[in-house]
Amino acid sequence: MTHFSEREIEQLKKNNDQIREELTKLKQSPDCRHVEIQTYEDIDALHELIEQQTEQVKVLKEKCLSLANEIDSNAELQTEIERERKQTDKQLNEYKNQIETLMNVRTNLLQEIEKYTLSSIKTTNNQCQTDYDDQFKKLKRTFKTFKHKIYRFVNARPDLFNGIGEETSERLDHLISIVENQSTQINVLQVERNLIEEQLRNEIKELQNSLEAYKNQIENERLTKTEQIVSTSLSTPSSENISASLIEDYQNKIDQLQENLFQKDAEQVLLQERFNNIEFELKQTLMNKYETLLHERDELIQQQTFRLIENQCEIEQFMKLKQSADYQHVEIQTDEDIKALHEQLNDLNEKNLTLLSQIESQDELKRQKKEIEAQLNEHKTQIENLMNERQKLVEEIEKYISSSIQLVDNEIQTNDDDFEKLLQTNNTLKYTIDTINDKINHIITGRPDLFKDISEETNDRLDSLISTIENQTKQIIKLQSEYDQVEEKYQREINDLQRSSIIEDEHISKQELEHCQSKESDDNECNTWFDASPNIMDKDEIEQQQFHDVDIQCELISSTLSEQLTNDMNIQTEIDSDIQQIKNKIQQIILEYPNLISISNENIFENLDKIMSFINSLQNEIKEIESSFETYRNQIENERLAKMEELKSHETNHACTQTLGLSIVEEHQKKIEKLQETELVYQHEIERLIEERDQAQDLLSQWKKDETKKMNDFEASYELKIRERDEQLTQLHEQLQQLENSSSLPVNSVPSQTSFDLDSSTDSRISEYQSQIDNLLRERITLMEQIKEKTFQPLKANVDTQTIKDTDS
Repeated sequence: MTHFSEREIEQLKKNNDQIREELTKLKQSPDCRHVEIQTYEDIDALHELIEQQTEQVKVLKEKCLSLANEIDSNAELQTEIERERKQTDKQLNEYKNQIETLMNVRTNLLQEIEKYTLSSIKTTNNQCQTDYDDQFKKLKRTFKTFKHKIYRFVNARPDLFNGIGEETSERLDHLISIVENQSTQINVLQVERNLIEEQLRNEIKELQNSLEAYKNQIENERLTKTEQIVSTSLSTPSSENISASLIEDYQNKIDQLQENLFQKDAEQVLLQERFNNIEFELKQTLMNKYETLLHERDELIQQQTFRLIENQCEIEQFMKLKQSADYQHVEIQTDEDIKALHEQLNDLNEKNLTLLSQIESQDELKRQKKEIEAQLNEHKTQIENLMNERQKLVEEIEKYISSSIQLVDNEIQTNDDDFEKLLQTNNTLKYTIDTINDKINHIITGRPDLFKDISEETNDRLDSLISTIENQTKQIIKLQSEYDQVEEKYQREINDLQRSSIIEDEHISKQELEHCQSKESDDNECNTWFDASPNIMDKDEIEQQQFHDVDIQCELISSTLSEQLTNDMNIQTEIDSDIQQIKNKIQQIILEYPNLISISNENIFENLDKIMSFINSLQNEIKEIESSFETYRNQIENERLAKMEELKSHETNHACTQTLGLSIVEEHQKKIEKLQETELVYQHEIERLIEERDQAQDLLSQWKKDETKKMNDFEASYELKIRERDEQLTQLHEQLQQLENSSSLPVNSVPSQTSFDLDSSTDSRISEYQSQIDNLLRERITLMEQIKEKTFQPLKANVDTQTIKDTDS
């Protein structure tokens, strides 16, 4: 490549020298002197063109070198792929060898088990009855551990034992079949891997061929362009326009080549990623298969050991049965049969060895093998019959033993029931303790001033609560006693006033009698009465003024109470209206989206939980749609790249394929644009759903803030009202005391009917004030209860909102 380009440069230099010589000749001619300036400009333009072409040639050389490096890197990748394939083949061979070794180990274990069973059958006659209990206990423990391990393995991998019985033999056969299936799967994966490697090699070869075709195309185009430049420079004088068009053509070709290079790089990266993913998946699957095989090997070994233990247990049970008097004749017969069969088997084995060593012909070997196999089958049938008889005996023994086992199981069941009852009581105690802790925490958050200088332990907090409750009960009892004392005092005063009124009536009657008896005394009494009347009238006016003031204060108190009640009602109506707005909003959402909530409840929090769960499900569906759309888009992109590769490979063969390729590319481009539009639509839909979710969350948070603010304002207003009512009560008590003091004046100084009227009016006023005080106390109690309820409701609402937040997170 480099030598060819230098030769072209030399040819261009020679052509340039020839052009200069011709120009000098033309300069010497007198006819063409006027063209001298133009020729100099053309020569300069040609020099610039030549320099640009040399630079472009250098750029093309660099690109060719980069392509050669890429080809070398592809070759290195191919060598690495072959090396890794060899490594994977080695690993597969190792895994196969390990599987074979495991199978050999399994066969050896089975042979050892058979030998052990035969030897145990031979040596059971020499065992003693004294060791039976210890061995039975040990076997029972091992049997329990065996059951526990099998149960644990079945619980750990229940998918391996679907539709399989609980017998160990069935499970072992199932595990062996799983190992065989896994070995077949490994072989299938190996075949798939080889196919993928062949596909990758073919793709690499296609890429190399396309690169070589592009190189040849570039060289041909460069040669044609240089020839066109030389011919046009010799023939046409308008070199500037030609040079501009050539530069544009070269620039377009360079851009096309750069695009092709970028596409090839992208394809190479995709192929490398695909190869890496396939390799990683192969390694991962092989490692998983190897780990599962090791795990299954360990499990098979454990199961074989457990089967050995079971066989020992069965042998011991068989020995126990042998000691019984009912089955001694059967035992002797079975032992003799087994010994005879073993002797026959040993004789047959010896005969087989001698025959194999002596006979050389294959026909005789086959015939003798058939005879031996027939004899072995007969002996196997005899052994199976004996095993069936032994199984029947074992079942009868199990029937005798089952009664004792049931008693033990009943005892274990009773112990388990007691333990479950203890667990239930423990759980209930834990639940009650947790509820107590939660309630104490709610009280602490609501009234932290009650728990100052108290530790965070629940015992201390409970003690402080109990002490505060005791103090409050003491204060209530004290207030009740004070109230009773005041009531008794008022009653005594009322009785005194009644007695004084009776005394005054008697005194007035006596005065009337005396007035009738004597006129003189009557005139004197009238004079004295007129003298004393101003003082009485002054006292009456003072008392009436006091009662009038008390009436005004009572009216003010009633007006303030009515205003407070109206304010409370307004606040409550505002809260109810806000809650109703939220309910209406939720109902509107339910009507707009009937699939959201199938059955709408009046509980706001349940509806909000359902809405939030629906939003979460929508988010999950949106994520799934995005993932599926990404996979679909990647699939279309891969198909487009494959079609582009096919079009590029067919470009050099025929010119008609270019138009077809362009049409296919345009169709794919349209499909991609449609998919992009659908993607935008999905994105807008997702954004809209996210905005709705955010708006719902903002509405919830705003509603919570407003409700907490309103509750705080409501509590503050209630506290102010309670304080004002307490102050009013104290004022009323003071006024009553003043009235009592004023009414406790000496009654003897008022000897007329007006004093009696005043006393009756004071009694009626006192009773009215007492009834007002009782009403105020009742209202105070109801307000305190409402405050407690309102303080408990926001705590509940906060707990519900916290649960909603937890579900959202």
